[in-house]
Amino acid sequence: MLKKYAFGLGILVLGLFCQFDNISAKADYSFSIKPFKLGTIPTTPLYSKNHFNRTYYYYFDSQMPAKAKSAFRYAIKDFNRTKVVYLKPKPASMKPSQTGRHQVLRFGMYTNEKKENGLDASGHGGPGNINTHIDYKGTTVTHDPYIAAMNRAHPSYSRQVAVHETGHALGLAHNFSDPDSVMNYWRASKLSKSDIAGLKIIYKGLPIK
Repeated sequence: MLKKYAFGLGILVLGLFCQFDNISAKADYSFSIKPFKLGTIPTTPLYSKNHFNRTYYYYFDSQMPAKAKSAFRYAIKDFNRTKVVYLKPKPASMKPSQTGRHQVLRFGMYTNEKKENGLDASGHGGPGNINTHIDYKGTTVTHDPYIAAMNRAHPSYSRQVAVHETGHALGLAHNFSDPDSVMNYWRASKLSKSDIAGLKIIYKGLPIK
């Protein structure tokens, strides 16, 4: 009996440390937990090798609900005010063949009615894949769009979800050591000092564009 309880506790602890909302895996969960101390590091940079400058060209999915778009516009302003990263509208003149050479951020929508571990998913976010093509002309490196998305099946469309998922797209991991961080589940709706410190770690030394 003790072994069974110990195994269950181990699974619970492991789940708290996992990044459930990266784009290639599980989605983010809309629930609150009391923040707890994980260490002295203010935030853990995630996917930091998948960024090659500090400028992103963003666009919105077509037919995005007005409330969701408004929340993402708030997130854009919150990140731009840091002056660490710069989010700009994707020019209409930017051709599909050019987008792989720039950091393109897609603000999207998706539908997932399934529960993950009994919890409703509110959104997901993460970086795009880096693609390397080698031929007789040399090596070409392109980048799939970064993404921050909200779930139509659980439409809270809140600012907290928008900033949180944009944070994942731009490289921030979950941060449960700071109750003011937007990267935990404690319902902060703007970047904290520790979140901005994390951005500075990720983008240190990178050119603006």
